[in-house]
Amino acid sequence: MHMTYNNKLRLNSFVPFFSGSHVEPVETTESIPRKERKIRLQTYFKFLFVREPLHRLLSAFKTKFLSDAYFKYSTGYRNEIVKLYRSNDYKPGKENWITFEEFIKFYSSD
Repeated sequence: MHMTYNNKLRLNSFVPFFSGSHVEPVETTESIPRKERKIRLQTYFKFLFVREPLHRLLSAFKTKFLSDAYFKYSTGYRNEIVKLYRSNDYKPGKENWITFEEFIKFYSSD
């Protein structure tokens, strides 16, 4: 179960729980009888973990643009960013590495 943008509860039939490389299903609200679900939602303590936004951006940049694991994934984005901010440095078929500053500009633009 999670909150959506309009603050309505969204019921998931399967929520993955990651522990290392293993994925296990976790109990969802759909598997709980309606009456019990209502009681839980009214009486349970609720909390939320939030990552610091700048750390998330840095982590995304490192993972998606500096790691070999995502090289093929990021190629199109890297090419587009280099063309946009350093068109004279664009090399078709090459790696076209980007800076964190370029990533932030691209991410924050419309």
